[in-house]
Amino acid sequence: MKKLLLISILFFCLIAKAQLFDPNPKELFQKGNVSMSLYGAPAFQIILRNTYIDSFPKVRGFSIGTAISYYPIDNFSVSLLFNYSQNKSFLNKCLIFQENIINMYPYFSFLPFGYKKISFDIGWHFGYKKTYRSLNNTTSIYIENGLGYGLSFHHVFKKNLGFFNNHLGIQAIYHRIFSFKRITTDVPEFLVLLKLGLIYHF
Repeated sequence: MKKLLLISILFFCLIAKAQLFDPNPKELFQKGNVSMSLYGAPAFQIILRNTYIDSFPKVRGFSIGTAISYYPIDNFSVSLLFNYSQNKSFLNKCLIFQENIINMYPYFSFLPFGYKKISFDIGWHFGYKKTYRSLNNTTSIYIENGLGYGLSFHHVFKKNLGFFNNHLGIQAIYHRIFSFKRITTDVPEFLVLLKLGLIYHF
């Protein structure tokens, strides 16, 4: 299964490499157009030291989300992003930590450049997080909201994909979120929203 996933990623990268810096079709970003994005990723951990791995908690989880965008005028879109993620930590096969996060994020995007690759984004982020710690059997909940801003990279494939040419693409989002409402003290002042996924322009 891992080999199949790796082969798929490599094939996807080979297709993208030759086209990545070509301008996107301008008509996809004009008034009245709609696009939909899908995001998903597994949770993972990186251990840099050469040490006994069983002494570290094992992290399992995933993140999945979707967004829809509408262009009321040329080169300007209104988007609504939903995301759900779950992370669990195990030590000696025992659950020690679990968190469930729900995000809703309406934002505006503007593409000022002729090649239609980079957009400047601003919006308002709403988040709900529930955390369970088995060591002291406690559950904590916090709700945060704040101003989000950042950049998005858009790329639309124009060949080698048949029916999906000039419709299917990739989108990478990097936003910083300034949290105005912090219910618990362990919530950082700034959060980061980082997403990579597929986008389809109708």
